[in-house]
Amino acid sequence: MTDSCDASETGGNDSDKSQSEDGHARIIAGSYYGTKGAAETFTEVNMWDISLSNTRKEFVFEIPATHNTIVFVRRGKVDVQGRELGLADVAIMKREGTKLTLQAKEENTSVLILSGEPIDEP
Repeated sequence: MTDSCDASETGGNDSDKSQSEDGHARIIAGSYYGTKGAAETFTEVNMWDISLSNTRKEFVFEIPATHNTIVFVRRGKVDVQGRELGLADVAIMKREGTKLTLQAKEENTSVLILSGEPIDEP
């Protein structure tokens, strides 16, 4: 089964948090399905703090095709596009496609997804 983190599942009064029984997403910068983060940036940047509780589901995140993207594992283990990463591992994604697929391998796995427009700086 494939699920998307959906901002319509907002928990509490936090305008920057999406939540379900399977986990939650805190939108720090950028936006996700209409939920906007509080941080202001000069270029288009997304910073999403994702916690996954369900190890039986795949979660699909839409990333703009023009963005560079990295995934940092803060806690637990997770499959990123089918490759397992552990604590403090980093995946640097290719700019191919717009879907980022995650599946927790341990309950309470946490990852940080960072994506942004290249600024062509040295």
